Amino acid sequence: MYTGRMEKMEKKEKKEDKRNGNGIFFEAASYFLLAVIVLLSLATYDRNRAFENDLTLWEDAASKGGGKWRPHNNFGLALERAGQLDMAIEEYGEALRLEYGSIEPRVNRGRAYAMKGRLNDAVMDLKMVLFFAPGQVEAHNNLGNVYAMLGRADDAITEYREAVKLRPGLLSARFNLAMLYMKKGMKEEAIGELETVLRLNPGDGEARRLLDELRAVRP
Repeated sequence: MYTGRMEKMEKKEKKEDKRNGNGIFFEAASYFLLAVIVLLSLATYDRNRAFENDLTLWEDAASKGGGKWRPHNNFGLALERAGQLDMAIEEYGEALRLEYGSIEPRVNRGRAYAMKGRLNDAVMDLKMVLFFAPGQVEAHNNLGNVYAMLGRADDAITEYREAVKLRPGLLSARFNLAMLYMKKGMKEEAIGELETVLRLNPGDGEARRLLDELRAVRP
């Protein structure tokens, strides 16, 4: 979940910035975008026979789907996991053509758009999901990710807050909230989110490190 949090900074710059308590904010800003991009990914997979079998299975199911949307959605997921994002987007689109109001393929396509860097398309899909299903947690979280990538910090915060309101244990959204609060200089809010992350997952070393640094520069 927290793979990709950058730990290496230029030592001289970091040491100088920490003298006035600002070092952690520069650090958070530098790796936050990378963390968001990683969180948009489903996971890291090997290109092996298991993938080939998965793709073959769902490709066959989609070709014999008889006008049902789910086989196309699942084939899209298999393609996405294999890194074939353009084809995955096409399959999600086919699922939506067959069942325009289905939520899952639109959430999936929004995520795939974001992974491709088609951020405005991602926003459109995810906002449409939330129009039909305001309580869709993944859509709120992913929309927060996309807004963060677009530099729309306040909108991202709004979406992450809604995500954790709906699912208080969603650690990725809470960690990203903390990163944005740090970037905006909202120390107490960041501390609150990191404390919650550690209460739910005491073994999160990155959250512990950032929390310790924030507490160290408290007035």
